[in-house]
Amino acid sequence: MATTRKKTTSNARSGTKTGGSRSGTASRSRASAKNAKRPIRREVGGMVMLLLALIVLVSYFTGDGWLINLIPRACKGLFGVGYYLMVPALMAAAWVLITHRGQPVALRTVAQIAGAVDIPVSGIGGIYNWRDAVEFILCGASSLQVCSAVMHHGYRIINDLTAGLLNYMEEMGFATINDFCGKALPNIHRHNDLSRAYKLYSSPDPDKCVGCGKCAGECPASVISIEEVRP
Repeated sequence: MATTRKKTTSNARSGTKTGGSRSGTASRSRASAKNAKRPIRREVGGMVMLLLALIVLVSYFTGDGWLINLIPRACKGLFGVGYYLMVPALMAAAWVLITHRGQPVALRTVAQIAGAVDIPVSGIGGIYNWRDAVEFILCGASSLQVCSAVMHHGYRIINDLTAGLLNYMEEMGFATINDFCGKALPNIHRHNDLSRAYKLYSSPDPDKCVGCGKCAGECPASVISIEEVRP
């Protein structure tokens, strides 16, 4: 049976509520937003960074091959001693490009600006569907700018975005965007401002536990343990 140990953590929550579609247009917008593919430019850039990091890393130990010679020589001429820091720098850049789509940074920036000024704020950066639009509005953006999504999917994505946004507003009881613009701001705090007294407990159901051990093996905080192994 799975048991847990007590762990103190901190958490700030702000979310959006979604529900079933109430119209054909909104239903299509949800399906379109779900199936829409984001451009892979960031992933391609990340792979290029990884390749360059590999070439420079190999050049630390060998001088064979014209490609291995050419790129390190150019880098040494440009960066000098910093050439030896290129591998960790390139790998860090590759990780950011591959795993980080950029939207959290944009949301944080919008929230910081909206909380510091008393003028309308426009949100941009990673808006591909109505859910993204809702997140920006909740963070204080009273208007939105969409560029890459239109370039990738065409102007029809605006119809899907507005239909999904209107459906969300209807479900939540909002008449205008101003009704929920900045609504998440009171729940956004710096990590250092969060209470360390907040306690979060994991409570496995002993009647449903089959003793597979998956929860204990995947727990990122290592607070779940298996006391009884069941066949």
